[in-house]
Amino acid sequence: SAPAEYVDFLATKYVYGFNLGGFVVASTINYLVAETKSGWRWFFGLLGALSLASLMLFAIAPESPHYFIEMKDFERAENAFKMTKGRLIVAEFDKLVAE
Repeated sequence: SAPAEYVDFLATKYVYGFNLGGFVVASTINYLVAETKSGWRWFFGLLGALSLASLMLFAIAPESPHYFIEMKDFERAENAFKMTKGRLIVAEFDKLVAE
């Protein structure tokens, strides 16, 4: 639900940030706890905490207008569209419904 001119840019940044950032965080944690007696427990515990943080962010993320349109709930789709765009752009919303 990002503006059309930024969709590809944001998708690319998300993929690279998630994959490369996750690799760097996991490698750093692994390096820091590798020499401790129970390093593998720390490794899984810290990565579990990061996973829970990610899960909580997914839980509070707003639904997409596309989802509500597919479910034929146009009122909620309109409200979600207003929330993401800041205001209702009738022509753009009608185009979204038509697609």
